[in-house]
Formats: sequence, structure tokens, C-alpha cells
Amino acid sequence: FIKPTLDGLGTPSLNDRTERGSEVLVQVLLRDNTDSPVENQQVIVRLNGTDVSTTLTTFANGTAFGSLTVPSNQTVGFNDLSVSFAGTTGTTGLIGSNASTTFAVLGNTTLSILTSPSTLIAGDSFTVTGTLSDDLSLPLAINGVASLAIVHLLVDGVPVASVETNATSGDFSLSWTLPEDVSAGAHTIEVRFLGGRDWVDPVGVGDPANPDFYLPSSDQVQFNVSVPTKILLLTPGGTVDRESTMTIQGTLLDLVDAPLADLTVEVWLGGQWITNVTTDESGFFVAIYPVPADAPLGPLSLETRFTGTTFYLPSNATG
Repeated sequence: FIKPTLDGLGTPSLNDRTERGSEVLVQVLLRDNTDSPVENQQVIVRLNGTDVSTTLTTFANGTAFGSLTVPSNQTVGFNDLSVSFAGTTGTTGLIGSNASTTFAVLGNTTLSILTSPSTLIAGDSFTVTGTLSDDLSLPLAINGVASLAIVHLLVDGVPVASVETNATSGDFSLSWTLPEDVSAGAHTIEVRFLGGRDWVDPVGVGDPANPDFYLPSSDQVQFNVSVPTKILLLTPGGTVDRESTMTIQGTLLDLVDAPLADLTVEVWLGGQWITNVTTDESGFFVAIYPVPADAPLGPLSLETRFTGTTFYLPSNATG
């Protein structure tokens, strides 16, 4: 065999890896006992343990080229090829011969998220469940024995957790807690299986616990984060005369005291809405209220309300 080839230790080449369901390329060389090429002779190449074979005819230089289709359900790992030459008859005939080689068969995987959150509040904990299987919907295996694998959880592309899958079912469950300073809006949950370490590109990246010969896979979903808010009312209590002006000031902040700009705050006095104001880049707002000449006397409650948006939760403050 010229291809697939083995190294000096009898190990298959990384260049001859083949995914199951695809073709493995073969090249053989036929020579006689004087090392002269034997041309125009048929050789049969077989994928051992299957009924897959092909018949090739040698060229003038003794080589023959061809390919075999690896069955889609072929076992991943090292598989053997054999080539046989039946020989020729006659007083100057050739005695038959055979040879064998080994190549690596790789399998695709499917990593699926089954349950995940769609909406969270900053600081919430969440759990993602899913399953990992091969392209035959079977658990990953080492030498025919079901094996665990490592699944990584990433949030917005950043690795945050990992877990072993159940060896017999491929199921997994990952949990994590969102930081309180997470930004409001859309985010991404992703799970990744990095594949085998020694026989899958990029070589050496896969987790050592992963069964080899399985290709990487991933899955992802979107979720939204809502952030709690609070209003710091800066206007102190006190008195105000009719036909004068009342200044109401405050700041709108999120859970970690970051200012919230360009949001609307309602101002209510004595249970009656009086105006809306918009926060500036520092979350600050100010409302000027002309007290009418017929305003009722006595104490009145002052309330500021933020009614919330898609990603920021409502809040209020009274004074």
C-alpha cells in the first residue's frame, strides 16, 4: 500500500482520516521478486469486515489507484484495508500476494440543546439541558463501549462551565448564574463538544476525556436579559407656595448603579400625573412644575415612576 500509509511504528497517517459515509482513497504498488513493476494486472482491495471492495488494474509503473466508500454505519476508529493479487499462471507466472494497511474512520456528532431559558433577570441562575450523540443517533463509544464526553457552556462566546455527559444516554445538564452587571438585551447560550483530541482537527484541542475519532459539534440559542432599575429621588420634602414653581430631580439607575440614559420617567403629584421627563446620559432627570393658584392646600404625595421597557424592569420612588 502506498496510500493509506503507515509510519515506522505502524500507526496510520493523519492524512488518511476518512469520515464514514465518504470515500477512502487507495494507491497500491505491484512488483515482482526483482522489484520490477507488474503492469496490467488486477488487484482486489477490500475494507475488512464489510462487503465493500473494488478491483483495480495496475499501470505500467505497477501502481493502481481507486477508492472505496466507507459505509455510513462503519465503526469509528482504526479500520483495516487488504489488497490481494491472485497471481498469473504459466512457466513464468507470478505467485499471488497480499498486503494490508490501516486508516482512521471519523464520525460526525450532533449536540442539541433541549431546554434553556428565553428570558432572565440579571443575577438569575439558569440550567441548560441537552444531548450528545453520533451521526447514527447513538451514544459516543470507545472500542464499542459507550463513553462519556465533555460539553462546554458558553455565554456570549465566553466559556463559563463544563460537564460530563451521561455515557449511556449522552444527556447533560449545565447550570450557571448570570452576573448582576450583565447588559440588558439579547444574549447567546452555546454548548460545544470539542471532539476527539488526537485524531480530530484541530489536533490536541479536544478534551482528554472525550472519545477519539468523533468530530466537534455545537448548538446555540438566544435569550433576553432584563435588568432591575431604581430611582433615586433627589428632591427633599418641604413646602411650596401657590403660583410658585416646584423642581423635582432624580436619577434612574440599574441594579449595579449604572446610569440609564434616554428613558422616560413619569412624575405624579397627589395621585395625579403631571408630566414626563427623559433621563440624560448620567441618568439624571429634572421636572419643573408650576403650582397653580387653586392647588389644594395640605400635604401631597410626590411619586416618580419608571414604567419599564423590554429590557429594563419598572421602578418608582416617593417623597
